[in-house]
Amino acid sequence: MRKLLVVILVLGLTVSLLPESGWSEVRRISVATSGVGGTYYPIGAAIADILSKHMAGIEATAVTSAGAVENVRLLGKKQADIAFTLALLNVKAVTGTGPFKQPVQMRPIATLYPNLALMVTLKGSGIEGYRQLEGKRVSVGKAGSGLEGMFRPIAAAAGLREGDKYVNFSPVYLATGPTGDAIRDGRIDAGYMGGSLFSPSVKSLASQKEIFIIPVEGDIAEQIYQETNHTLGKYWAKAGLGPGFLKDGWQLEATLQLAVRPEESDEFVYGVLSTVFEHIEAMRKSHAAAHYITLERAPLGAGLPFHPGAIKFYKEKGVWKD
Repeated sequence: MRKLLVVILVLGLTVSLLPESGWSEVRRISVATSGVGGTYYPIGAAIADILSKHMAGIEATAVTSAGAVENVRLLGKKQADIAFTLALLNVKAVTGTGPFKQPVQMRPIATLYPNLALMVTLKGSGIEGYRQLEGKRVSVGKAGSGLEGMFRPIAAAAGLREGDKYVNFSPVYLATGPTGDAIRDGRIDAGYMGGSLFSPSVKSLASQKEIFIIPVEGDIAEQIYQETNHTLGKYWAKAGLGPGFLKDGWQLEATLQLAVRPEESDEFVYGVLSTVFEHIEAMRKSHAAAHYITLERAPLGAGLPFHPGAIKFYKEKGVWKD
């Protein structure tokens, strides 16, 4: 009888210490990133680790994916809770256009590091701006790729595209790696190369040849910025920013963001941002690109309204601009 009484008392004490809502109040969330070799994954893994260690009630895991398009779909299917996305794609997602057959609603919560697609040539080529690509052999990215899709409005603003056709230069359709090889071997004069400042292909080419990153003329940058509703952002790149940045000039970036579903609570989004930025140095150890993620840059908007929880956080930090 005494043993039974002890067991009952122990069970009663154990139950009294449990949360009222059940055995556990831990919420398990997924952060959709990219392939393991991409830039998104190590940063996303660092974010998941920070949230798991420092945000009460959260257990986060970074999941690999095919990239931004799949991440949007994972959000829509509720198979991811936070996703690395591109502002250009976000606008298409909510309208169910482009690669999305059905609308997917989302809200950005932070703009991340500069995601620049770079027009690269060899040093001494004489090409100083996009308009000087006229008459040249230029790789525009693999046909139908996101990179080529990004180049089309820029080409139109530079007088290199009319309607659905490229004009005034000879387009070549190569992926980023083969583009670098073709520039190196002199088979093309310049090429549009993706992957941001940290593109392995750009670094590889720069290790073999002296390269020059061609600036975007200021009026072209402003035109594209307005025409794309800021989803292609303007970025003032200083000389020395990376290999081939030999002079100051404008570049265009496909704005990279973290996004969530609109129905996420303000408290959850606020908690994610406050936790990540409180421990941002840990995230910056994950990849060189993370050093460009700053509190001042995070609320830069593009395309879609920010989540209210994010707005609340940035206003409290004094970095939100109405």
